[in-house]
Amino acid sequence: MAVVAAIAIALESYVLFIKDFILVWTRPLAALTIAVLGVLAARIAGNLTASAENTKILGYLFHDMDPDRFIKAYGDVASKTAKGSFDSFSCHAYLADGYSASGNPDKAVTVLDKAYDEVKDKDKIMPFYHMNRLRYLLASGRYDEGDEEYSFLMDSVEGRSPAMRANIEKNALPLKEFLDSYLRNSTDCSSLVDAMGYSRILTLRLESAVLVQVLSMRKGRRDKEADNLLRSYPRYKVASM
Repeated sequence: MAVVAAIAIALESYVLFIKDFILVWTRPLAALTIAVLGVLAARIAGNLTASAENTKILGYLFHDMDPDRFIKAYGDVASKTAKGSFDSFSCHAYLADGYSASGNPDKAVTVLDKAYDEVKDKDKIMPFYHMNRLRYLLASGRYDEGDEEYSFLMDSVEGRSPAMRANIEKNALPLKEFLDSYLRNSTDCSSLVDAMGYSRILTLRLESAVLVQVLSMRKGRRDKEADNLLRSYPRYKVASM
């Protein structure tokens, strides 16, 4: 943005003060036009640069699975967003994902809770908040709290569009299966196993692998597929096992 603004100022100076360039009476109009275009161009350039950098840093976590590097880089991003805004909550939610992947899901809960408390319009993000909070509670081994959080999540989608409710229920099903298996001795974990193998989001695959392993270890064995997946990403740190 600074570079584009400097170019615009230079062009304005050229238009205003270089003799015989254009008619004197049109110079202020030309300078104003350059100023407006300069502001717009600076804004666009800044947004494009920020978006590209944001995507690159998110890749440290969701592609490279290097949560420590991600946290170091993304802390500044989250701190520069407007407090209480949707952008601020989203950035801190990503940062919380980093803490959870680094083996500190309790810190992830703290970061997410603080960001949610600051949001002005909580209703729009309530299901997203409860979904992420549920993930972190399960990652930290706080299963009874997670069971309560699942109820909050389902309450948060009451009265919303059928499509949104269906999407939330689908994404939460693997976590529900884990809770039902761990707390109520259910035997159906098919969605949890599918999430471990086929989720498009790497962090969710690894979180599911941990939960599959927790259930397997209760039976005195280890799940080979979960073991192999977790070994493939040694930077992902498990907190609940």
